[in-house]
Amino acid sequence: MVEIEKWVVENDKKLAGKNLVFYYEFDNGEAYSDHYTYVTGPYFKTIKQAFDYMMADSEMKPSILEDYKNGESTLLFEEKSHVAFTPSWSATLEHMEYWAD
Repeated sequence: MVEIEKWVVENDKKLAGKNLVFYYEFDNGEAYSDHYTYVTGPYFKTIKQAFDYMMADSEMKPSILEDYKNGESTLLFEEKSHVAFTPSWSATLEHMEYWAD
């Protein structure tokens, strides 16, 4: 857990001053026609806020995931009760740029 908390702090520092908003993309883990993802609020100004929000849900466990396309790492939360070879919910931390007036 210490490594994940360190990653959160380092990435917040690295992205400080950028006009970014963070949110989670949820995935139901199903395959084919039963598969779906969705994005819903809340939205966060920092990775730390997003991390703390998900840590308040005791049903999810955090990990760091590296994107195979661009090599960037991101925060992933998965259900603690996940059983191998069965679908389970996950939430991936995403971000987008916004334009401040």
